[in-house]
Amino acid sequence: MRIGIVGPADVGHGTARVVQDWAIVLAGAGHEVLVVDIAPAGAPPLDLGADVVRRLQPPSGRGGITGLVASARAAARVVAHEHRERAFDLVVTHLQLEAIAVRQAVPGVPILGTWHSPLVDESRLNDWVYGSARRRLTWPARRLAFEAIERAALRSVNAIHTLSRFTWQRLTDRYGGLERRTPWHLVPGTYDEQRFHPEGERRASRRALGLPEAGTLLVAVRRLVPRNGVERLIAAAAAARSAGLDARFAIAGGGWLREALEADIAARGLDGRVTLLGRVPDAELPLLYRAGDAALMPTRELECFGLPAIEALGSGTPCLATPCGGLKEVLEPFPAWVARENGDAAFTELVLAFLRGELPRDGEVAHASATTRFSRAAVGPAILKAVEAAARG
Repeated sequence: MRIGIVGPADVGHGTARVVQDWAIVLAGAGHEVLVVDIAPAGAPPLDLGADVVRRLQPPSGRGGITGLVASARAAARVVAHEHRERAFDLVVTHLQLEAIAVRQAVPGVPILGTWHSPLVDESRLNDWVYGSARRRLTWPARRLAFEAIERAALRSVNAIHTLSRFTWQRLTDRYGGLERRTPWHLVPGTYDEQRFHPEGERRASRRALGLPEAGTLLVAVRRLVPRNGVERLIAAAAAARSAGLDARFAIAGGGWLREALEADIAARGLDGRVTLLGRVPDAELPLLYRAGDAALMPTRELECFGLPAIEALGSGTPCLATPCGGLKEVLEPFPAWVARENGDAAFTELVLAFLRGELPRDGEVAHASATTRFSRAAVGPAILKAVEAAARG
């Protein structure tokens, strides 16, 4: 089949990892794959493999919803042009506006729409829960607009793919009858088992990253935004010190909370115990996971899958997490690594229990579970099955 994929394919973008994995799996199975890459111009591209054709469609320079619509239409024009040259059997979209635009541009082509996160839920967090006073004033109107966009996107696709049951449940709860109208494919996120594996000595990984070689090290790969609960890591570090537990925390990622987090670290006297690494190059992420005794996922809201969790497990590193969204599904075989509830105190209790040696630390079991559930080799057949079913209609 000839398959088009519309979505970002740049380093450091979680959605792009799914684009990359699907493109490589589909091309490896003999399908002709063309990726319409909507990543910003100049963004470092992910390796899509020699058998995948990439067409770069930089987003519009305009801001706001107008710019997003313009970018979606531009990407759809590329799809339409390619379709006229040689017809697509299926187009896979990764953003709601792109699904609408592609449907308008190529009416007869089946579309499999991937929903990484419900649009209205994203807007609620960005514009209301964690939004500025100005954004909160516009939230009622924005909610209606985003709900209309999401409804139109759901009508535009022939089938829906989500990475977790949680995301599908959120969609069906909001849009009644969706489960009766549109086929759904559950295909979890995946990771490159050639990169994320437990081979290599932990001290050597720490040395390569300039991290302390001795002692317990807990790592986190998170955008520094409120929904990700990164401030919980600092609270856990303070509690560990108070309990006389020797542990250091290394947090990778950028975001607008960095200054506030740095101030909190300084105010608590945690310099040397908590390190903000900033954005870690993609090539160094496997080293970071292998360097840690555990990886931390302190998410507060709307974790629709949890890519860092499966990358950590694949690296043979336990993952301690809140029971937020898709994380419960990812860590289903490891209930001891999930906090009793999604609260600050519960997450701190989980971390302290791990540091006291009260929780299992079997990296081999973590690696084996990730390999059989989330590696490209394991998930590949489900990707192929979903694509073939969506193309048939």
